[in-house]
Amino acid sequence: MEELSQTSRWGLGRRFLVYSLFTAVSVGGFFALVTLFHLLLDPFSVPDWILYTITILLIGGIYIGLRHLISGLLSKTVMRRNLELRQRSRLLSESLSNCTLVEEAAEIVLSHLEELFQIDDMQLTLYYDQPFALEVTHLHRKDGKILKDVERVREDEPNIDLGDGETLTPLTAAVTEVLTHRDRLVGLLLLGEKKDGKPLSSAEVELLGDLVPVIASGVDQVVMIRHLSETNQRLFESEKLVSIGQLASGIAHEIRNPLTSIKMNLQGLRKTANLADRNERRIQISLDEIGRLDAIVTELMSFARRTKLVVQPTTAQYLIEQSLELAESELQDRNIQAIVEIDEDAPEIRADDNRLIRALLNLIINAAQAMEEGGTIRLAALAYGAGLEIQVEDEGPGISEELRREVFNPFFTTKAQGTGLGLANALKFVQEHGGELDYTTEIGAGTTFSLRLPPSPPSHLDDPSALKVVPT
Repeated sequence: MEELSQTSRWGLGRRFLVYSLFTAVSVGGFFALVTLFHLLLDPFSVPDWILYTITILLIGGIYIGLRHLISGLLSKTVMRRNLELRQRSRLLSESLSNCTLVEEAAEIVLSHLEELFQIDDMQLTLYYDQPFALEVTHLHRKDGKILKDVERVREDEPNIDLGDGETLTPLTAAVTEVLTHRDRLVGLLLLGEKKDGKPLSSAEVELLGDLVPVIASGVDQVVMIRHLSETNQRLFESEKLVSIGQLASGIAHEIRNPLTSIKMNLQGLRKTANLADRNERRIQISLDEIGRLDAIVTELMSFARRTKLVVQPTTAQYLIEQSLELAESELQDRNIQAIVEIDEDAPEIRADDNRLIRALLNLIINAAQAMEEGGTIRLAALAYGAGLEIQVEDEGPGISEELRREVFNPFFTTKAQGTGLGLANALKFVQEHGGELDYTTEIGAGTTFSLRLPPSPPSHLDDPSALKVVPT
């Protein structure tokens, strides 16, 4: 704003100088012509009023001619400027139309503006709605390089960190333009000082104002492409999981029936037959393996089954306590201690507590299995907007880069006896509530899974046919 006010003051000063010069030339020209006419027409005794009239008409004619000449020149200049603006706008729009990444769009926009206005310190800040939070992407260009910083602003923490001292903010930028398209806020365009230190001229400010809608439209198109890409990916994953679930359900059903028969026959044999100790141990081993297979079948059925949520009020403390109680023997066997931290602001929510307990149990067991030498699992609960966030943090080795995309995929496991359905089921249970499950990991330091839930499940998720199961 200060930059624009300086530009306005400079424009007013120039206008005052032009008008002063025009007045001085007019007055001086008038008296010079009157004096000349006196010298030329003095022998003819021409009255002064006629001389004054001739002088005024002559000056008026000169000014009218000059006005037409200047108007013609200005018209040609404006036409050239409009043509150049259309060409630049078309070039910028065409370049942005071929972009699919925000980094590419930022490079095109900011390099274009650097060429136009000779500014090497600029920033494009973009807003993108995500579940429970607003994703803010800062793309800062300085000295020909673009630095990217992404943050997620929660509903209960609306203050946006606009960057460190190295980046631009609306308070430190020389010019700030708000980018909107179709009544939607796209982001901010922040411009620093020009290389020569001068403020933007009025013509440059006008040119920037003409380019802003083109930039907003092009960048918004890139954001929409991202949104459509994510939506298509979710639909693809949803259809894939439905097919896997149907296949798993059929296989589990076919396996469970003969397993039940085998188990019953072995139990009957052990009761009626007089078996030696060696054979007794063999039957027990067989029964234990059948139990393990039955657990796998139960997990398969759980992944495939879609039933209506049984929603009731529940708290983070209850969910965590019940999950730890179920995992107690696993934690003791592995010499693992659980630390629970529940924030006093952690809200009560409405949810199907049985499914969330199973989701937390899977996360706790997954964390325990990641710590082969024992250690500590930290469970924390806190408010997340109007909803609830529960974190499960382990001290394991972390997840390697090549495995991170596979974490939530069904049947993916790195364990010798795992089914690969623990995290897939946890994700399914969370998303049945309209929540999200993601993680952060650091090699050698451990992994933290964050389970986020709304105050209550969206109503359409009560209908199993409308349920979307989407890995993130």
